[in-house]
Amino acid sequence: VAAIRGEGAEMLTEAGAGIVVTVGDNDDMISAIQRLRTDPELRIQMSQAGRRFAEKHLQLEENTQAYLRILTEVV
Repeated sequence: VAAIRGEGAEMLTEAGAGIVVTVGDNDDMISAIQRLRTDPELRIQMSQAGRRFAEKHLQLEENTQAYLRILTEVV
């Protein structure tokens, strides 16, 4: 459960790895936590989705090379 906006919220939603709630909305946060607490299958689905997303998009070597290319172009 995350109370975030922007790219972080989009990434979490795209990954299907969590529930994005409205920043500052305590009732929304409580509702999301209760939903996860009472739905073990949803927790499993989200954890598996998060792992798949990370394995596909957050590879250290790939990201390092991408940053190096950008830095090389800038310098």
